[in-house]
Amino acid sequence: MKTEPPFNTVAEQETEIVRVASRMLGGDVGIVAGSREITRTHFRSHSGDRDKDYLFLVGVESETQHFPLGDFRSKWDTQALVEKDSELTRYEDRRREQVMVACRNLVSRYGKGPNQSTDPTFSSGTSGAGHQSRHP
Repeated sequence: MKTEPPFNTVAEQETEIVRVASRMLGGDVGIVAGSREITRTHFRSHSGDRDKDYLFLVGVESETQHFPLGDFRSKWDTQALVEKDSELTRYEDRRREQVMVACRNLVSRYGKGPNQSTDPTFSSGTSGAGHQSRHP
């Protein structure tokens, strides 16, 4: 996990939450990877905001800490990865709709409205969907 400094403003934090939640809604990022990213983003902000949608994603992150994602996957045995990937897929299938509701709420709450995609600080992301997005 890379260490990043806190965002300078609440607006920067909100922009990042909206960016990640939008990528999750679009299928560009898996729900576990995205939940982890949003959780880290929020904690780095030091804003103290604890809304129910954020807390739900904290729960997802907590329930899925045992799944290897990102560079950490290179340290795992291939067969063990196959098993964990299968378990991850089942978890994401069970939680997907609840996570999507939380993401829509976060985008609605922190987004700048329907023209958000024209904001130069907002990015919809470019990575592909599927297992690649689940294991950045």
